[in-house]
Amino acid sequence: MSLVQIAVAATAVSSALYALMYALFARAMWTRRRGRPDRERVGRAPRVTIFKPLAGCDDDLEENLASFARIDYPSFEILFGVADPSDPACVVVSRFIARHAGPGGLDARLVFTDPEAAINPKVAQLLGLERMATGEVYVISDSNVRV
Repeated sequence: MSLVQIAVAATAVSSALYALMYALFARAMWTRRRGRPDRERVGRAPRVTIFKPLAGCDDDLEENLASFARIDYPSFEILFGVADPSDPACVVVSRFIARHAGPGGLDARLVFTDPEAAINPKVAQLLGLERMATGEVYVISDSNVRV
């Protein structure tokens, strides 16, 4: 087998594993949600949980996070996931929370996740964040997203 064939096979296997981990995460959330009673329409916007899995500090992380403080929606929370307490993103998130969270402010929390919860690091973070979520709707937003 040539080096190119090995590289193609390794890429295919890693892509398949990545897709499988996302499918398993989606299935876990679906199973958890199915166990809850259906709610009739009550004329209100559902509570939303925004998952923000972080690893490292992107150049625009502070500005990207600041854009979330301007969301005009009645009920949402932002859960910032970090696998390592020494991650530089913790400093940026802590500043964001100090500026925007608290009484009358945003519902935002820093959650330390277990990197061993799944093979894929992002899926491991999402599993940890999902356990802390209080929303009825989940939104996954990477660190480079600005709203």
